[in-house]
Amino acid sequence: MDADRRCHTYDSSCSSCIQTPGCQWCSSFMTNSSSRHRCYSSSSSNNNICLPNSVVNPQNEHVVLENRPLTEIEKGRPIDEDIVQLAPQRMKLLLRKGVPYNITFRFRLATDYPVDLYYLMDLSKSMEDDKDNLARLGSSLAATMRNLTSKFKLGFGSYVDKVVMPFANVHPKRVSEPCSGCAQPYSYRNNLPLDSDDRKFTEYVRNTPISGNVDAPEGGLDALMQAIVCWKEVGWRRQARRLLILSTDATFHHAGDGRGGVGGGILGERATDGRQMGRGYVRGGYGGHGGCGGQVG
Repeated sequence: MDADRRCHTYDSSCSSCIQTPGCQWCSSFMTNSSSRHRCYSSSSSNNNICLPNSVVNPQNEHVVLENRPLTEIEKGRPIDEDIVQLAPQRMKLLLRKGVPYNITFRFRLATDYPVDLYYLMDLSKSMEDDKDNLARLGSSLAATMRNLTSKFKLGFGSYVDKVVMPFANVHPKRVSEPCSGCAQPYSYRNNLPLDSDDRKFTEYVRNTPISGNVDAPEGGLDALMQAIVCWKEVGWRRQARRLLILSTDATFHHAGDGRGGVGGGILGERATDGRQMGRGYVRGGYGGHGGCGGQVG
């Protein structure tokens, strides 16, 4: 009876009735009666007062649209096909609100599955000692990852901040050398696209100069977005486990920072398809979001 009383609350709306777990709707009674409840519990005796095919009681269901078999990969074997680690791949679901439904999936981790690791580093002045440590650890990082897969690639990107006030000093003498021995600041550079030669990683990390900015937060969120969306320039592989490590000692700018809310975060039109290529992008503030950074060197 408690279930019936709960359902009776939704007598005025079929939509509200069938969105309530355990309730169903009667669209036509066998006999006319103003005392009958249209929304009632699915376990109620009211089932025998509704015309055949007039009970609205949707059930959870699913239809498998694609179910390719899981892939077997032998170590060292070239990947010349789509790797399937989860089955089924596509399905159509019809689920009722508040009603649980169990679906069985099969997963198997493919042996020797490719791994792409992109190291995105804050290269403001305070990170100078961390950069030196990363250069020394590059080869051991690659060796550790190759214990997991022979198909490993390593890349390196860097960022500082937008070269607009109040994030950086734009005075001509200070912007070219914001601190002693520092390079001009920039928003993001794709220094080394993903590569299987870990010696390049060590070389590029060691040779990429430190820079500087004015305020404490950096342009990390901005650079992170570019590293993710610039597939071709960074070299992300579709058939790979993609890892991105962000290394910084500061928080990031977000939308609303800057003069009157202009210049902070990601504003304006974004070049997210890699069409605006170059050595990197510097401002990334007023006229749009800048393009994807090309290889430096």
